[in-house]
Amino acid sequence: NGISFDGKASDIDAVNDIDGMRAFVSPTYGLPSSDVMTGTETVGAVSAWDLDYTGKGMTIAVIDTGIRSTHDAFSVAPDGAKYDVEALARKIADAEDYLHAGNDAEQLFVSPKIPFGYDYQYESYSTAHVSSDHGTHVAGIAAGNNGGDFRGIAYDAQLFVMQVFEDDGNAEWDTILRALEDCAYLGVDSVNMSLGSSCGSCTYSDEVFEAAFSLLSRAGVLVAAASGNDGTQAQYNRWGGY
Repeated sequence: NGISFDGKASDIDAVNDIDGMRAFVSPTYGLPSSDVMTGTETVGAVSAWDLDYTGKGMTIAVIDTGIRSTHDAFSVAPDGAKYDVEALARKIADAEDYLHAGNDAEQLFVSPKIPFGYDYQYESYSTAHVSSDHGTHVAGIAAGNNGGDFRGIAYDAQLFVMQVFEDDGNAEWDTILRALEDCAYLGVDSVNMSLGSSCGSCTYSDEVFEAAFSLLSRAGVLVAAASGNDGTQAQYNRWGGY
């Protein structure tokens, strides 16, 4: 159990003197400084498609800046979709009061391609961008499909869109944590976090990170996350970006 609050840095020692309490400064996360294009052939996706690995029946949570849900890349209903409104409503009911997002399945359901969308920063059912279009960029790479000349890596997967950024382009750990926990409660298959901070998590509370990712591990959720966010343009190009 935990809380987040605004206070003075000098309060941390006082809180840590309380038996059973552990306080730390919440990290702030940012997006990569430049967008990078990568190809499905480069990462072996085309070969995977030939073996019938298309993301069919799978869900990918994109924890990012939101999405432009009307973009052509999300216009095709995926083959073998796991979630419709009724299936989402059952998951919400199973989660009971643990779920941090709103509990109205009709509002959370955006489309057959995007069966879940919520803004954790502003506690809204809107999936629109607040700081940049990075979320659409990432979601398109992960699972986009326009039915023609564009396919993402797992083009038959459904997308759970979780907006965690403030309008100034930063995301706080407590907001990200709510989204991560909901990934476990909602039973998504994988999580993408193309966001990071200097030196990853090494300057923050390892216990808090361990608790969050242990929950996801126990729930069988695969998490892909940036290990840091200080790369140069050359490094982004070399490794294909985040």
